[in-house]
This record gives sequence, C-alpha cells and structure tokens, in this order.
Amino acid sequence: MIDFDRLLKSIAKSGKLLLGAKSAVSAVKTGRALAFILASNCPSAIKQEIESYAIPAEIPVLYYPSSGIELGMALGKPFAVATITIRSVSDPQLVQMLKNPKT
Repeated sequence: MIDFDRLLKSIAKSGKLLLGAKSAVSAVKTGRALAFILASNCPSAIKQEIESYAIPAEIPVLYYPSSGIELGMALGKPFAVATITIRSVSDPQLVQMLKNPKT
C-alpha cells in the first residue's frame, strides 16, 4: 500500500508536478507524464479520459483515498486539487514506488 502523505511531500520537494484536470489531460495525450494521482471525487469524465490514455501507455494512475480538498491540503495548497500530474522525480526510491504502486 502506498503512503500518500510521504509520496506527496517528496514529490512536492523533489519533482516537477502539474495541478489540475486540463494539464493532466494535455500531459496524458502527449505522453509527458510519469504518473497521475486522482482524488476520490475527481469527475468521472476526467478520470475516464486520463485512464483511456494512461493505461495503454503503462503510465501509473494512483487513486488518492480522500477528496480533492484534502489532496490540495496535503500539498500545502489552499484549494481543491482533483488531479496531480507527476512530470519528473529525482529520488530513485520514488521512481520505484511509482513503477510498483502496490508494493
């Protein structure tokens, strides 16, 4: 199981990420994403569009167990975040965690 709090803190410090559904859809269509994190209340149309491109391309899609408000707060943002697009990560342990999300 993934420790999302640890993952989010590490990615926020060491990686490049994009917030929001529009940037996630754009990144998944162009293949410029390492992984996605979707809030539990992410709109189903956005979720389906991201999954339809990410799964065939073997880009991990992780599901945050709480709402977008809590996802935003976990990142230290004062607003709700439905999607996070991870563009790059410098920590090798985080790369491994993203490649094998179930371990």
